[in-house]
Order: sequence, then C-alpha cells, then structure tokens
Amino acid sequence: MWAVLGIAALTFSATLTLAQAVPVVTGDARVDKLLSQMTLEEKLKLIHGTQEDPVAYQGQAGYLAGIPRLGIPGLRFADGPPGALTRHPSSAETTTMGVAATFSIKDAEDNGIVIGREDRALGIDVSLQPFVNIVRDLEFGRAYNTFGEDPFLTSQIGVAEIKGIQSQHVMAQVKHYVAYDSDSSNIFLDDQTLHEIYVAPFDAAVKAGVSSIMCSYNRVNGTFACGNESTLTKILRDEIGFKGFVTSDW
Repeated sequence: MWAVLGIAALTFSATLTLAQAVPVVTGDARVDKLLSQMTLEEKLKLIHGTQEDPVAYQGQAGYLAGIPRLGIPGLRFADGPPGALTRHPSSAETTTMGVAATFSIKDAEDNGIVIGREDRALGIDVSLQPFVNIVRDLEFGRAYNTFGEDPFLTSQIGVAEIKGIQSQHVMAQVKHYVAYDSDSSNIFLDDQTLHEIYVAPFDAAVKAGVSSIMCSYNRVNGTFACGNESTLTKILRDEIGFKGFVTSDW
C-alpha cells in the first residue's frame, strides 16, 4: 500500500513540476506547451513568415513554413477578392459589389464555395477575404472590393461567403479591421459609429466562426489599427470574443 502511495505521490509531483514548467501565455494548454518548446527563431518565423521553396511557390500573398519537428504545418495565404490570386490560372468569380447586388445569401455562399474550392485545389490554406469594409468615401480607391455602404447587407453577404469558403476546409480571413473606408491614413470616429457601422460586419463574421482577421493599414483615432489596444483587445477579444488569429496587412 505504501509503495503504491509513494508511486502516486511521485507521479503527481512530476506532473505538477511539468505543469509549472510551462508558462501560461495564451491559456490554451496545448498552445502554451508548443510555445514553451519553440526556439526564438521558430517563434519569429511564425510571426513574419518565410520564403517558400521556389519549386512550390505560386506567387501567393504569403507563406509560413511551420515547425515540422513540433507538428505545426505551414500555411499558404492567397489574396482576394474575388477568387484565388496566384500566378496559376483560376476561376474569375463575380466581383464583390456584384455579389452584394444580388441581395442573395445563397448566391453569396455559393460564391464562397467556388472560391474555397479553388483555393483548396491550389493548395492554399488561408483565403484573404471577404472584404467587409464600408463604402463611406466616394474617392476610396478600393471601394470596388466592398459589398457597399450598408453594414447589415455587408454582414449578411460576408458571413455567407465565409461559410462557403470554410466549408471547403480553407480558412477565411475577413478584412480589414477596422474603419478602412478611405485612402486617408487616419480615421476619426465616435464609439457608436465605430460599433454600429464599422465593427458590425466583423462581429457577424466572428459569430459565424471566421478563422482569422486582417488588421488594416490606417490609424483609428490616432493609433495604428494593427497596434490598437482599444480595437484589437477591448473590442475584438473582450467584447466580441474572437479566438482566432490576427495578421497585419501586407
């Protein structure tokens, strides 16, 4: 009996020591364990990406090599919208504004399915779309990439496309978070406008289970969107409850 108790005590002690040796960074035990096993070089590789082998490179937007020794796969990121933008021929899907003009959630989801299927066929893991920014400036150079000026319609069409893309086992990356509706580098807006117009489509995307989000180039009330604690932490993580990953724009 004492021998059994002794073995149990040693096992418990070893388990406790192992648990204490893994720093809590994210709160996810599996992720924290992997982080504790990674070298600084490997962590940096996952932050800023690497050059893909020229033999396999498709001219896509980005590539993360992964960490093979820890079973972390690499990721290929292809730009959009619409479609999968690489150096290889692919389908030319309906332009985003054209999809929104249908006012059809089914058509939007079908469009997402085609995009996701194309990404999958090309070996793309993350599809950098849908583009759910709101048209508020007639001179905005990327207005043609949006679904229009209405946050409700944008939310509905965006969610449908996300579901379509991700049904093909490809991660969607909704963009650009947040208030990227102008060629201006600094957007000033009040809290109600930020939530009801600009954040609304991203809120809907998170509720639909979108895998990832791209933060925008611009400043929001003086602070860069990709380093904005108010929008990235307070709103996106704490209020909306987003659990996926965020990347900066290219």
